[in-house]
Amino acid sequence: MIKKIFLLLFLLFVLTYAAFPMDLGLIVGVGTINNRTESIYGASGSWGFIIPMLKFEVEYYNLGKRKYEAVTGGLKLRKKLGKFAPYALIGVGAEFENITFHTGEYETFLFVGGGVHFFLIDFVSIRGDIRFLNYADYNKTRLSVGVFVHI
Repeated sequence: MIKKIFLLLFLLFVLTYAAFPMDLGLIVGVGTINNRTESIYGASGSWGFIIPMLKFEVEYYNLGKRKYEAVTGGLKLRKKLGKFAPYALIGVGAEFENITFHTGEYETFLFVGGGVHFFLIDFVSIRGDIRFLNYADYNKTRLSVGVFVHI
């Protein structure tokens, strides 16, 4: 009986330790520096891994006038330093007009970027972000800001 209790407590400790912190937020921004009329709006979420500073991030955003949507996924390295939490990230994404199973209709890209979260209180921050998007035939730069809740 004592072994079972010890095993249960050990499993609860491991699950609690491995509980992944989440960041959820709303973003708005400028699609490119060169084309300031291309605005974006969307949502972003990231969650941590067992590795302390590593997070996986997923974003969904709408490209205002073009009626396109985009989904990205990437790895983020983030370290909190007082009220600031600078980060760098790398990932892949896809733009599409409608979600279909025809992946040839998607325009894919790679991206690198970075930014900083400024914490207003322990669990609320404002994020500034810049990303360099590399498409097959051209490049874009995306600037955005967002409000995030850290759970």
